[in-house]
Amino acid sequence: MEGQGKAVVCAVGNNTLLTRLREGESLYMPETSTHLEEKLKITAKQIEKFAILMMIISIITHIIYLIVYIPSND
Repeated sequence: MEGQGKAVVCAVGNNTLLTRLREGESLYMPETSTHLEEKLKITAKQIEKFAILMMIISIITHIIYLIVYIPSND
């Protein structure tokens, strides 16, 4: 289907008929997450947990190293 058309804009924003008909109602649809966004959130949480675990292991390893190595050098 093809064609051409012209329109005259008489009102925009809060001055439109739609706004007047929907007084008190929100004109914005609530945001919904897509399946991909939900999967990405789950993956991000898993990566976050893994990073925290690696940080804790690294700190414990460094503390053990300091406790064992530093006194033996004296």
